[in-house]
Amino acid sequence: MRFDSPEWRALEYKMKANADWLMTITESDDARIFRYEDLLADFDASARRLEAYTGGFVNSLPKPIKNARRAYWTESYSSAFDAKALAALWDYFAPSLERFYPERLGSLKAAL
Repeated sequence: MRFDSPEWRALEYKMKANADWLMTITESDDARIFRYEDLLADFDASARRLEAYTGGFVNSLPKPIKNARRAYWTESYSSAFDAKALAALWDYFAPSLERFYPERLGSLKAAL
């Protein structure tokens, strides 16, 4: 994605809204945070945690499918975003990335 491209301009307001929303999320006795990445990393443990919270499922959860090209997995952020886009995304999402994806901070900061 290129900064200030038509795609960027169409999505930027959504990115900012999403970044704001992520910072409102809290975990409590009646709310749990589940990351898709955790379901992929340890499906059985994540599914048990989710079942414990919801009280179980009538049908088993389907296993998620890993998109191996996704930047999270490749950690090749500079191949997916130009430098200005990556810097802007860091500005929008740094607090939520630090909170929800601490395992990727090193590779993200290196790409900046």
